[in-house]
Amino acid sequence: AWVTDHIRLGGSAYRDREELVDSTLVEGDVTLRLTDKTYLEAEVAVSEGPGQGVTSSVDGGFAFLDQDGVGINDERAVGIRVKGALDLRDVGANIDAQIGANYEDREAGFNALDRVTTEDTQIIGGFATIRPNDWSTVTVRADDIDREVSGDETEVTLQAEARIDEHWSTGVAVTYSDRDEGTGSDTDGRRTDIGGKITYEQPGSKVYGFGQVTVDRDGGRDANHRLGVGAEVDVTDRITAKAEISGGARGLGILAGVDYEPTVDQRYYFGYRLDADRTDGDLDAYDPFGRDTGSFVFGANRKIDEKWTVYGEENFDLIGGRQSLTHTYGVTYTPDDRWKVHGSAENGSFSDDEGTDFERTAVSAGVDYSQEGLRFGLRGEARLEDSDGGDTLDRQTFLVSASSGVDYNPDWRALVHLDAVISNSDQSAVLDGDYVEGSIGLAYRPVNNDRFNG
Repeated sequence: AWVTDHIRLGGSAYRDREELVDSTLVEGDVTLRLTDKTYLEAEVAVSEGPGQGVTSSVDGGFAFLDQDGVGINDERAVGIRVKGALDLRDVGANIDAQIGANYEDREAGFNALDRVTTEDTQIIGGFATIRPNDWSTVTVRADDIDREVSGDETEVTLQAEARIDEHWSTGVAVTYSDRDEGTGSDTDGRRTDIGGKITYEQPGSKVYGFGQVTVDRDGGRDANHRLGVGAEVDVTDRITAKAEISGGARGLGILAGVDYEPTVDQRYYFGYRLDADRTDGDLDAYDPFGRDTGSFVFGANRKIDEKWTVYGEENFDLIGGRQSLTHTYGVTYTPDDRWKVHGSAENGSFSDDEGTDFERTAVSAGVDYSQEGLRFGLRGEARLEDSDGGDTLDRQTFLVSASSGVDYNPDWRALVHLDAVISNSDQSAVLDGDYVEGSIGLAYRPVNNDRFNG
């Protein structure tokens, strides 16, 4: 709720109750706003219990890494966040510039839906941006992270960008970083990098070159030199191509792609990407599967007529000793401006040199309806996974999702949503289970007075 034109108060509460786990999160926040670019925000949150942890996948959902939450049910942990920004023109200065700062303090055991805090953590940051004229920008940013156990990290960046004329533009940056995790590994130590990029543009094409060099380092930090070139060209009025190649201390980087649009209703595309920064150097900790050798994608979209649209895509991902190939096809039928019916099929193969290979097949179908003030949708999906290591990794999953919404008038809205999953698996009780979630929402947002929203 906006108490005045410049003060907003807010709050949220969340509780997750399981058989042996009970997690809660309560927060309150205040915003003081002079303008959209000059404001101060403050938030205090208290969590209790271990939360839900974090699950991530680097190969599109075939293999997962889990990071459990920390804390027990009778433990409370506090998180504090303050953020502010000031546009100097709002205080009478005759210069286009903004400055800002942020502070965050989270106790060990603080768990929210989007983060897990395993140790006391403090983050302090600030920035300043100056635009001395219409064709240049200078930005400086500093961040400092202080962790109780795994060490500290500081990074400062100075960046300048300028447009020389209608064709040429350039940018340079200097980054200083200092990491101290107390492990003596190649991530500890100081390093200073200087980089630059120059771009030439004209209608239908763009060519650029970029480079980076490590001018100073100590401890175990590896150098991060890199030099590369790239281009984007309209080969014809229907074909667009782009390519980028770079080489450096962390290996080869490649990006290439072609788009072909013979008509406004058809599009075909092909691409390859090899990200040198993904699985080497300081990002080693994020790569559990070995060196990434890139991924290919090929796809097509075509509008058959005013009612029918079809699409297909092939993905081939090469991550270390684990490769996956996925085929996706779909169709959409739109009989009028209210109804839409869609269906898709997916087949994926996952190969693991050190483990079990398996194949995934999925089919889905759905229908959507919308008109002024009313909308609903229904979707069903079946996913079947078959492994070559016996039945232990086999899984059959069936999903149904339904939702509807009503706009009574511009001020009032209501919605209902239902998700249901039935999963059959021999792997664990978690994967062999049923899940049903329903939600009901009612919102009041008066269009003539936005001080209160509920």
